Amino acid sequence: MLHDTPNYIKRTALIGASLLIPFVLALAANTLDSLLFGRTLYASWLWHMPVLAIWVLWLPLAAALLALGSIAVYEVRTTHAERKYLTVLTTIRRIWPLLAVSLVALGILAVVFGHDSGHCLVQNPVTTATHIPQTLACIQHGSANYPLQHPTEFLKRALGL
Repeated sequence: MLHDTPNYIKRTALIGASLLIPFVLALAANTLDSLLFGRTLYASWLWHMPVLAIWVLWLPLAAALLALGSIAVYEVRTTHAERKYLTVLTTIRRIWPLLAVSLVALGILAVVFGHDSGHCLVQNPVTTATHIPQTLACIQHGSANYPLQHPTEFLKRALGL
Protein backbone atom coordinates (compact mmCIF):
# COMPACT_ATOMS: atom_id res chain seq x y z
CA MET A 1 0.00 0.00 0.00
CA LEU A 2 2.72 2.43 0.86
CA HIS A 3 4.83 1.68 -2.22
CA ASP A 4 2.65 3.91 -4.41
CA THR A 5 2.35 6.65 -1.80
CA PRO A 6 4.46 9.72 -2.62
CA ASN A 7 7.52 10.22 -0.42
CA TYR A 8 6.45 13.66 0.79
CA ILE A 9 3.24 12.15 2.18
CA LYS A 10 5.20 9.50 4.10
CA ARG A 11 7.63 12.12 5.41
CA THR A 12 4.89 14.55 6.40
CA ALA A 13 2.91 11.80 8.13
CA LEU A 14 5.98 10.84 10.19
CA ILE A 15 6.63 14.47 11.13
CA GLY A 16 2.97 15.00 12.04
CA ALA A 17 2.88 11.82 14.13
CA SER A 18 6.05 12.87 15.93
CA LEU A 19 4.40 16.20 16.80
CA LEU A 20 1.62 14.25 18.55
CA ILE A 21 3.98 12.09 20.62
CA PRO A 22 4.36 14.61 23.51
CA PHE A 23 0.58 14.65 23.98
CA VAL A 24 0.41 10.86 24.15
CA LEU A 25 3.43 10.62 26.46
CA ALA A 26 2.10 13.26 28.86
CA LEU A 27 -1.28 11.56 29.15
CA ALA A 28 0.37 8.16 29.57
CA ALA A 29 2.68 9.49 32.29
CA ASN A 30 -0.25 11.09 34.11
CA THR A 31 -2.29 7.89 33.88
CA LEU A 32 0.58 5.73 35.12
CA ASP A 33 1.29 8.13 37.96
CA SER A 34 -2.34 8.11 39.07
CA LEU A 35 -2.57 4.30 38.84
CA LEU A 36 0.73 3.53 40.55
CA PHE A 37 1.02 6.32 43.11
CA GLY A 38 -2.54 7.65 43.42
CA ARG A 39 -1.62 11.19 42.39
CA THR A 40 -1.59 13.17 39.18
CA LEU A 41 0.97 15.35 37.49
CA TYR A 42 -1.28 18.42 37.52
CA ALA A 43 1.07 20.24 39.88
CA SER A 44 4.14 19.51 37.77
CA TRP A 45 5.78 21.77 35.21
CA LEU A 46 4.11 19.72 32.49
CA TRP A 47 0.67 21.10 33.36
CA HIS A 48 1.65 24.77 33.61
CA MET A 49 1.90 27.38 30.92
CA PRO A 50 3.72 27.69 28.51
CA VAL A 51 4.60 23.98 28.43
CA LEU A 52 0.92 23.03 28.65
CA ALA A 53 0.06 25.19 25.65
CA ILE A 54 2.86 23.64 23.63
CA TRP A 55 1.90 19.97 24.00
CA VAL A 56 -1.87 20.43 24.21
CA LEU A 57 -2.48 23.18 21.67
CA TRP A 58 0.41 24.19 19.45
CA LEU A 59 1.91 20.81 18.55
CA PRO A 60 -1.46 19.21 17.62
CA LEU A 61 -2.36 22.35 15.68
CA ALA A 62 0.93 22.18 13.78
CA ALA A 63 0.37 18.47 13.05
CA ALA A 64 -3.14 19.12 11.75
CA LEU A 65 -2.05 22.04 9.56
CA LEU A 66 0.90 20.08 8.20
CA ALA A 67 -1.23 17.03 7.36
CA LEU A 68 -4.09 19.02 5.85
CA GLY A 69 -1.63 21.14 3.88
CA SER A 70 0.01 18.01 2.47
CA ILE A 71 -3.37 16.63 1.50
CA ALA A 72 -4.05 19.89 -0.36
CA VAL A 73 -0.66 19.65 -2.09
CA TYR A 74 -1.45 16.08 -3.13
CA GLU A 75 -4.76 17.18 -4.61
CA VAL A 76 -3.08 20.01 -6.53
CA ARG A 77 -0.27 17.77 -7.82
CA THR A 78 -2.55 15.10 -9.21
CA THR A 79 -3.53 16.30 -12.62
CA HIS A 80 -7.04 16.27 -13.96
CA ALA A 81 -6.30 13.26 -16.18
CA GLU A 82 -4.99 11.26 -13.23
CA ARG A 83 -8.01 12.19 -11.13
CA LYS A 84 -10.34 10.80 -13.73
CA TYR A 85 -8.81 7.36 -13.35
CA LEU A 86 -8.26 7.49 -9.63
CA THR A 87 -11.15 6.48 -7.51
CA VAL A 88 -11.80 7.87 -4.07
CA LEU A 89 -10.62 4.63 -2.49
CA THR A 90 -7.31 4.79 -4.37
CA THR A 91 -6.78 8.35 -3.20
CA ILE A 92 -7.58 7.41 0.39
CA ARG A 93 -5.25 4.43 0.12
CA ARG A 94 -2.42 6.74 -0.90
CA ILE A 95 -2.98 9.44 1.71
CA TRP A 96 -4.30 7.42 4.66
CA PRO A 97 -1.30 8.25 6.90
CA LEU A 98 -2.07 11.95 6.53
CA LEU A 99 -5.75 11.36 7.13
CA ALA A 100 -4.96 9.46 10.33
CA VAL A 101 -2.63 12.19 11.62
CA SER A 102 -5.08 14.96 10.77
CA LEU A 103 -8.02 13.15 12.39
CA VAL A 104 -6.08 12.47 15.60
CA ALA A 105 -4.78 16.05 15.76
CA LEU A 106 -8.21 17.56 15.08
CA GLY A 107 -9.69 15.21 17.68
CA ILE A 108 -7.20 16.45 20.27
CA LEU A 109 -8.02 20.05 19.39
CA ALA A 110 -11.76 19.35 19.59
CA VAL A 111 -11.36 17.89 23.06
CA VAL A 112 -9.21 20.83 24.18
CA PHE A 113 -11.62 23.45 22.88
CA GLY A 114 -14.67 21.52 24.04
CA HIS A 115 -13.39 20.84 27.55
CA ASP A 116 -14.92 22.97 30.28
CA SER A 117 -11.48 24.27 31.26
CA GLY A 118 -10.32 24.71 27.69
CA HIS A 119 -10.60 28.46 27.96
CA CYS A 120 -7.96 28.40 30.70
CA LEU A 121 -5.60 27.41 27.93
CA VAL A 122 -7.12 29.26 25.00
CA GLN A 123 -8.13 32.35 27.01
CA ASN A 124 -11.05 33.24 24.78
CA PRO A 125 -12.72 36.39 26.22
CA VAL A 126 -16.22 35.29 25.17
CA THR A 127 -15.86 31.93 26.89
CA THR A 128 -14.31 33.62 29.91
CA ALA A 129 -17.35 35.88 30.24
CA THR A 130 -19.93 33.15 29.67
CA HIS A 131 -18.37 30.37 31.78
CA ILE A 132 -17.88 32.18 35.07
CA PRO A 133 -17.50 29.09 37.33
CA GLN A 134 -14.79 27.60 35.13
CA THR A 135 -13.05 30.96 34.84
CA LEU A 136 -13.00 31.32 38.61
CA ALA A 137 -11.62 27.79 38.91
CA CYS A 138 -8.83 28.70 36.47
CA ILE A 139 -8.00 31.77 38.51
CA GLN A 140 -8.15 30.04 41.91
CA HIS A 141 -6.26 26.88 41.03
CA GLY A 142 -3.73 28.54 38.79
CA SER A 143 -3.64 25.40 36.63
CA ALA A 144 -2.87 27.64 33.71
CA ASN A 145 -1.17 31.00 33.60
CA TYR A 146 -4.47 32.77 33.30
CA PRO A 147 -4.22 36.55 32.81
CA LEU A 148 -6.72 37.17 35.61
CA GLN A 149 -4.71 35.14 38.12
CA HIS A 150 -3.63 38.36 39.81
CA PRO A 151 -6.33 40.96 39.02
CA THR A 152 -4.22 43.93 40.08
CA GLU A 153 -1.40 42.90 37.75
CA PHE A 154 -3.89 42.31 34.95
CA LEU A 155 -5.35 45.80 35.43
CA LYS A 156 -1.89 47.33 35.53
CA ARG A 157 -1.02 45.63 32.24
CA ALA A 158 -4.35 46.58 30.68
CA LEU A 159 -3.99 50.20 31.70
CA GLY A 160 -0.31 50.33 30.79
CA LEU A 161 0.86 51.25 34.27
